[in-house]
Amino acid sequence: MHPAIRILAAVGGVVASFAAVAADAPCSPAWNKSVEAQFPTGDGKGHGPDVGSSEWRMVIERKLGLRGK
Repeated sequence: MHPAIRILAAVGGVVASFAAVAADAPCSPAWNKSVEAQFPTGDGKGHGPDVGSSEWRMVIERKLGLRGK
């Protein structure tokens, strides 16, 4: 299963906060932007992983407590 879909499946309560994201196809650019808006990965100065990249997915998984699961 794609890591981003695992995020939605494994987080239970957090899934409700993805209501706006649900309208977009998982892993699409629009979906990734919605996830990034809710769980920012950058430092506010333009530094951080490229949204949608494997590094970005790892950061999102870590923020949601899913790394290694």
